[in-house]
Amino acid sequence: MVLTWLLLWRTQVNKKTLFINRVFPPLNGATGRILIEMKEELKLLGQDIEVMHDSKPMSRLKSLAYLFFKTLFISNKKYKQAVIMTDPPFILLLAPILKLKGIKVIHWGMDIYPELFEVFNIKIFSRKFLFSLNKFLLKFVDEFVVIGRDMKNHFANNYNIKRENIHVIYNWADRIVKPMNIEKKNFTVMYSGNWGLAYDFSKILDIADSLQSEKSIVFQLIGGGSQKERVVKEIEERGIKNIEVSNYKPMSQYVESINSADIHIVSVNPKTKGLMVPCKTYSCLAAGIPCLFCGDQESEIAQLINEYDCGMASDDIKIISKEIISLYKDSELRKAKGDNALIINQKYGLEKAAKKFNKVLNNVQ
Repeated sequence: MVLTWLLLWRTQVNKKTLFINRVFPPLNGATGRILIEMKEELKLLGQDIEVMHDSKPMSRLKSLAYLFFKTLFISNKKYKQAVIMTDPPFILLLAPILKLKGIKVIHWGMDIYPELFEVFNIKIFSRKFLFSLNKFLLKFVDEFVVIGRDMKNHFANNYNIKRENIHVIYNWADRIVKPMNIEKKNFTVMYSGNWGLAYDFSKILDIADSLQSEKSIVFQLIGGGSQKERVVKEIEERGIKNIEVSNYKPMSQYVESINSADIHIVSVNPKTKGLMVPCKTYSCLAAGIPCLFCGDQESEIAQLINEYDCGMASDDIKIISKEIISLYKDSELRKAKGDNALIINQKYGLEKAAKKFNKVLNNVQ
């Protein structure tokens, strides 16, 4: 009887899943916000979840060293599997340690390095060395969770990973986002979010410039990041008068801010296809607002927009400008595309994502 109880107790302990990421609330960070929501949903589905993160992150390199050191002391008596996220880059260095301890490894990819270093023109060692290192480390991963079909194709085609081991689970909109009726003085085309290196603001500026004669159409650029100073300077130098720039809105104003747009626009470097997904798009769509996407037409967001007819995806500035005029002049068309946008959130929301993730955790071999 005692032996049976001990075996049952050990089985329960081994059902614990460890998520590893640089940040976790109350610390700021997009991956941390995603993780806490997924953790809560997985707990409702019966998973026993713990999170290992850096409680005092100073730099990504120091966080990586901290997480590496902590991993040396974890045991397979407590954890059946570990989910490694992609913040910081090269967190995959933990995979061999986990694997040698007899812990199953799941890689939850939000972005793919070292490829993004090359896109951002960041020189860290040689591309060939980093790619070879990444390919070696991925051999210690049992299952892969990615956030787009283009990312699945990248892993399969470039790292020779079996497609049946790669699971596409989309990210989701912020739970608080919902449609609101906001009175507007002008017709607003909005970019809201990070101004990081992945985003192509030159196209947005060109589109705004081409529509300066349309006095009722205003572009709002909201947020901050590494490109902001340069972009603001270019707006001034080019004399683009129909662009308003502002900082991030406080969370208390976030939903109202998202809903104050008539159209949302996202423009990314086409070279990022398969390496990242601009997840801010899901919150824009959850507000029931059409979205315009400038980037590679085979990327995940382009595919979703085209499949659900909730905006337009094109890398042609003239085509995007014409679509803005069409949506401006046709309120029924705008509403129809906005209604289609809501379907995406209903079909690929957090609850659906958690059920798929739960299945991966239960079936990992």
